[in-house]
Amino acid sequence: MVASPLARRLAVARRSVVVALVVLASGCRQRQGRVECVVPESWEEEKNLRRLAERPEARAWLRGEGALAGLAGNRFASTDAGLAYVDRLYSAGAERVVVGEIASNDPGPYVDSLIVRLPQDPCLRHAIFEIQFAEGTSSGLPACDIGQQTMFFWWD
Repeated sequence: MVASPLARRLAVARRSVVVALVVLASGCRQRQGRVECVVPESWEEEKNLRRLAERPEARAWLRGEGALAGLAGNRFASTDAGLAYVDRLYSAGAERVVVGEIASNDPGPYVDSLIVRLPQDPCLRHAIFEIQFAEGTSSGLPACDIGQQTMFFWWD
């Protein structure tokens, strides 16, 4: 069943209220298990949902560009290593993985971020959050799981 635009706006508004309450109560950070984490802002979620619809799927883009290190060359030594990471996200339960902003470089185009559509299943979500916790991306503290639909991975 496809939700109407009004139903989607109400769902975003409810999540925004929950995020605002958590942010106020926690000072923008909370503890998730043993790791400190950051509560994502509601505008980030909306931006990531738009990107999921607009941006190229990560595996297809990485395979099609022929770049030596198409995903975060400072983290992954080759495009194959970046593809393996994307495959790991899918294996963990990611519903969709898209590339962030595409930049040009001398050896070819590259991206330094991924946007992931998270599954609803708690066990699968946990697996993806564990990947992000282990990665320690340069965007700072990992995201807290507050029921958001997306996750942003960024390497600087």
